[in-house]
Amino acid sequence: MPQLYLIRHGQSENNARAGESLRTADPGLTHTGQLQAVRVASHLAREADRTDVRDGFVVECGYRIGRLFCSPMLRALQTALPIGEALSLSPEVWVDTHEGGGVWLDREDGRGRVGHGGLTRAEMETRFPEFDIPDAVTGDGWWNGTFELREQLVARAARVARDFRDLMPGATGRIAMVSHGTFLNLLVQHLVFGTHVPGCRFSCHNTAISRLDFEGDRLMVRYLNRVDHLDDDLVT
Repeated sequence: MPQLYLIRHGQSENNARAGESLRTADPGLTHTGQLQAVRVASHLAREADRTDVRDGFVVECGYRIGRLFCSPMLRALQTALPIGEALSLSPEVWVDTHEGGGVWLDREDGRGRVGHGGLTRAEMETRFPEFDIPDAVTGDGWWNGTFELREQLVARAARVARDFRDLMPGATGRIAMVSHGTFLNLLVQHLVFGTHVPGCRFSCHNTAISRLDFEGDRLMVRYLNRVDHLDDDLVT
């Protein structure tokens, strides 16, 4: 039975800022976020997924993840970096798994939400040389420079859900993906219910782990939003 682990990025600089006027278009991790990323990486590599324990017996340590995807946004790349190193995997950048809205900034100067291209291919290759970077990341970045509307976000989450339903039956190992809270909420909705459910929201802490098991057309939600790998003062 193939398993999918969904992991939110660590605390970002925007997560820690008090107001929208202080946000940046593509924030990196805070110091707390970096610690969270290291903790989740060590946990995935060394600790058993307790859901796999049967009658007190653990077959292996580690989550046995064989493939790692991540969003192209800086905070997700920085979170995937220690995970890839701990698991000896090259993270695969999946552009469609970015956070809602895309890369944008509103300086409150009357122009509204101004789009940015995101990290360019050269920037991504320099900062994350071990990552598998798709052709969609170009010399101009990976984002189209507009603001993604809510209906576009919902449709994109549905598209990624369909991609996972096609991918998982043939998977030979466990798959993990580092993404974002709003996007993961919609992705889980589409995977579980087959549609967007307005008013429904699944909580997702920074570096929280959720697990979905696939068996043909059937899907089992093993757990959502686990942060057992974090001390209390690192839960954000």
